[in-house]
Amino acid sequence: MGVSKPIKEPRTIVMLRNMFSIGNPRVGIIIIKTHIKLAYERSYIKRLSRESIRIISLLVN
Repeated sequence: MGVSKPIKEPRTIVMLRNMFSIGNPRVGIIIIKTHIKLAYERSYIKRLSRESIRIISLLVN
C-alpha cells in the first residue's frame, strides 16, 4: 500500500489518494491547464470534488 501513482494518459482530471491517511481522507486533484484555462474554474472543480469526497466518506463511516 502507499500513495497511488497518477495515470499516464492524457486526461483532464487526475485524482491521487493516500492509502495511509488516518482520519480525513487525503486526496490530491490535478486539473490540466490546457483543458480548463481559467484558474477559478479549476479551483471550483477541485472544491466540489473535495466536498463530495468528504460527504461520501461521512456517509460510509
